[in-house]
Amino acid sequence: MARTGMPAGEVEALRLLVVAKDEALRDLRARVDAIEARLDASEAERRQLSERLTGLLLHRQAGSVPAVQPAAARVSWWRRWFR
Repeated sequence: MARTGMPAGEVEALRLLVVAKDEALRDLRARVDAIEARLDASEAERRQLSERLTGLLLHRQAGSVPAVQPAAARVSWWRRWFR
C-alpha cells in the first residue's frame, strides 16, 4: 500500500464498494432487459390486435357482417306482432 499511501482497510473497503456497484449495475441491466422484453411482447400483441380489429372493420364495411343495431333502434317482438 506504499504506492497509494492508503491504509489496507480503506483499499479493501473501496474494493467492496466497487463490487457492490458492479452487482447493482448487473441487476439494473437485467431489469432493463426484462422490461424491454415485456415491452416488445406488449407491442407485438398490440400490433396483432390492431390488425385483427382492422380486418373485422374492413370485413364489416364490405357488407359481409350485418351491423348490430343499437338497443334503442331495435323493435321488440311484441310490437312486431301487434302493429
